[in-house]
Amino acid sequence: LLDALRAEVGERATVTHAAGYEATNARERPDLVDEAARVAAAADVAVVLVGLPASFESEGFDRRHMRLPAQHDRLVEAVLAANANTVVVVVGGSACELPWAALPRAVMLTNLGGQAGGSGLADVLLGTVNPSGRLAETYPLRQSDHGADGWFPGRRQVQYRESIYVGYRWFDTVGLDVRFPFGHGLGYTTFAIDHLTLVGGTDADAPDFAQHVQVTVTNTGTVEGMEVVQVYVRGPQAVRRISAGRS
Repeated sequence: LLDALRAEVGERATVTHAAGYEATNARERPDLVDEAARVAAAADVAVVLVGLPASFESEGFDRRHMRLPAQHDRLVEAVLAANANTVVVVVGGSACELPWAALPRAVMLTNLGGQAGGSGLADVLLGTVNPSGRLAETYPLRQSDHGADGWFPGRRQVQYRESIYVGYRWFDTVGLDVRFPFGHGLGYTTFAIDHLTLVGGTDADAPDFAQHVQVTVTNTGTVEGMEVVQVYVRGPQAVRRISAGRS
């Protein structure tokens, strides 16, 4: 990202940098946080990259909690205190607790961008490309809000006791607030979705029964972009048998 930003802005602006943390581990380094705060205070805009290092997230083991490394959270808080014009970019392959999420000017999730991830992120940060993605999972306020929290983590064998109440189904059923809901996403423009119609048969028992949803999507802003139309369906007699006050 640093190389891509410098290449994109050229001589129009100066891009400074501070490490903020050691990328390969979660060791406490107050000196790196202090350095980043000083660099951020002298900048017009600060961009902070945080996320899950390899020691926190892998296909070979389960995560023990949903927090970021403590050094990353402290870095975000220190830079925010130094510069109100701060954008936080979260890099990782799964949901995290983000207790400071309401404070930055923007929070961007890149997931795991791969080889050209830095260039793609630079295009979004500079407004060359309008971010149009939507969350494929729910970001909770805290891990303890999750329906599966009682059975994770740390065991060698795990029982999936939450049954069908996975992800957004749990939060929607028990009515818990979340940090960012499944399907959430913002961009640099706005859209209007109108004229919703159902096209197809009305006999649900017919062997060829099918209905299609049609809508009109209009870009109502001034920036080119794309919208994701989301449709959610549930049975008319959905059963609610669980309580948020479980033991």
